[in-house]
Amino acid sequence: MYKTINNKKKQRIYTLGSSCTQELQTLFGCLKKWEFDDKPCSKQHSLYMDCVHESQRAAEEFNRAAKEGKIGEGQGAMTTAQFNKLMKLFPQPDLGQAPYRQMKRLPTQPYSSDIFHRKGWKGKPS
Repeated sequence: MYKTINNKKKQRIYTLGSSCTQELQTLFGCLKKWEFDDKPCSKQHSLYMDCVHESQRAAEEFNRAAKEGKIGEGQGAMTTAQFNKLMKLFPQPDLGQAPYRQMKRLPTQPYSSDIFHRKGWKGKPS
């Protein structure tokens, strides 16, 4: 996701595929209204081009930060480079290692209590 900040409106978040579609729709609506005469639609055209340039600038900034691997606070999603850098800084040695035992008695749990409700199972000695 790319973040762009508009001074007049609250903060809007654009994704790569949907950036500037609102401005483009207003431009096409104006062109249709004025039968494709672009003189009355200069305001909508300039708004669309400003949005395009802003989204390009945000995309370049995002790509530069992703290449550098900077970890930013408050961003919605991390890039893979940011995630890899974070995992190098704080390694998780037991993450993703087998065995995954769902019914494993912890050392603090007694043998006598039926914590997994296995007493009624057929074929399992209680």
